[in-house]
Amino acid sequence: MKKTVPLSIRRMIDSYTKEHPDLFKVVSNKSDIIKLVDADPESDFYFQIYDAQENHSSNKKPADILFSVYYVPYHHDILEPVDLNLNRDNLKIHFEKWIKFLIDFNKPSVAFEDNISQAYYDELEPKFQNVDEDADFAPFSIEQQKTITLFLNECKKVVNAQKKDIGDAKSIVALIEETKRTMSRSTKKEVVNTIRKIIAKSFKMGLDIGERLLVKFTAEFAYKMITGH
Repeated sequence: MKKTVPLSIRRMIDSYTKEHPDLFKVVSNKSDIIKLVDADPESDFYFQIYDAQENHSSNKKPADILFSVYYVPYHHDILEPVDLNLNRDNLKIHFEKWIKFLIDFNKPSVAFEDNISQAYYDELEPKFQNVDEDADFAPFSIEQQKTITLFLNECKKVVNAQKKDIGDAKSIVALIEETKRTMSRSTKKEVVNTIRKIIAKSFKMGLDIGERLLVKFTAEFAYKMITGH
């Protein structure tokens, strides 16, 4: 894929990937030059470069390249996509703007953050240390993905069996389904962090529910395969 992306764009993206390795990810799409999406699986934010043409109205030799860009958010208060034609310099400006929006939107918010689930998420960290050297950039193998899917299906059964906290249950089930749907194009680290999030949310529903999912995770069939321990 990297040889289908103009070198100037690769260098621009690489510079921010080094600074913010978990902020966004590249998704494969043959109809675009490149598409970047917010690493948060619950987010709809993306930055898409879908075309590049010479700017024949320019007097420069060689002519400037105009990149066709579609991205969201474009503004702090308007969460709608914008469609622009940008030269290389302006492309960098808008990409930096998009990066800043992702950073700002990821900052904690007292009104919208689930501090209880976050506390459980932090406490669970020692159990979710992935030792694979390629965890930051490689997906799980096909067989590993099948095993993780079985584990997620078991989690879904446990959560759906609960008769209380229906709203929390629906949120966890939605996260489980999203994890299954995106696992084939997610890194090992992203999948493990999402499983950790699922279990943290289940502890908020009830200690017994969280313990059941954690026991299932730490069982040999899932725990050793995911963490390498």
